Amino acid sequence: MPRFPARRLADLPADVINRALGLELDTAPVWMSKAAHRHIALDHPEDYPQIIGRLGEVISRPTYVGQKPGISDNFYVVRNLRDVSSPILVAVGIELSKFGTYNLRSAYCISMEDVDRYRQSGHLFIVK
Repeated sequence: MPRFPARRLADLPADVINRALGLELDTAPVWMSKAAHRHIALDHPEDYPQIIGRLGEVISRPTYVGQKPGISDNFYVVRNLRDVSSPILVAVGIELSKFGTYNLRSAYCISMEDVDRYRQSGHLFIVK
């Protein structure tokens, strides 16, 4: 049976996300729990091999950040990577855990059409 260990991924760039989304997040590490790791591997098996080693890079240096209206407990970061076929979206919980960390909720590839649609609807913002 495959193992899906928990992992510390990267420190959240809170200043970048706060500026883009008007939030007041603290800088803290983002962790992927065993359950989140299993979810990505089993629910997004076509994306898993190309994204699992890149999640820290997506989190620490996003191209875009966003939040869907009415979903106040998560936000997402998206990054285009040259050697990955589609942009990678990483959903992160907005509340710090009891350990002082943020929890990754999910991660998967999205299309550039989705990126464009999210940007046009005002749910995704480019960051510098």
